[in-house]
Amino acid sequence: SGASSVQSFGLSKLNSHYNGYVESPSGKLLPIQFDLPTDWLQLDRVNGGIQYVDQRNGNKLYVLKAPLPPGTDLATVPKSFFDEAVFDEKSDLI
Repeated sequence: SGASSVQSFGLSKLNSHYNGYVESPSGKLLPIQFDLPTDWLQLDRVNGGIQYVDQRNGNKLYVLKAPLPPGTDLATVPKSFFDEAVFDEKSDLI
């Protein structure tokens, strides 16, 4: 994956915005961004993993990388795809 950044925003700075990249199966870098609570701890920072944990209650944030079925995109893929992707051996938590 490419370089990433996490920056807090808002007057209270309670939330942060993640900007980074993930590598597609073809090797192309794809942009990824999301918001998360500022006080969540990043796990696997050394290896560049995108995993965060809320230290108060154990909630976790993961990014799942999985190939979409041919001829689909996020707008057209069936909802059942996401259930299957979580347990597919070709999927990867990054």
